[in-house]
Amino acid sequence: MRNSAVTQLGWRGSVALGDWRPFAEVAWNHELGGHDRTVTASITSIAAPAYTAAAVPVAADWASALVGVSYRLNTQVMLRTAGFATVWNPQTASYGGELGVSISF
Repeated sequence: MRNSAVTQLGWRGSVALGDWRPFAEVAWNHELGGHDRTVTASITSIAAPAYTAAAVPVAADWASALVGVSYRLNTQVMLRTAGFATVWNPQTASYGGELGVSISF
């Protein structure tokens, strides 16, 4: 189990250009949770002493960004594409994308 509290400060915006709606979001994230954590493991099938070790450290700060565009095909169908990234985290960097279709009825 890990208790976490993350604050986020950033900017989000979009603009309507006819049927197109580009959007962007950038944020700085900060972990408020404890950084001095331990993990305890023990065998449950026999009587044996438990083992405790320091947990993997958690990054305190990192940035995230999302950039994309949606397009209204008609009054019921909207297409969307976006790319996202998590950076300035010494433990991990992640990048990805998404494609979507929204249908109203």
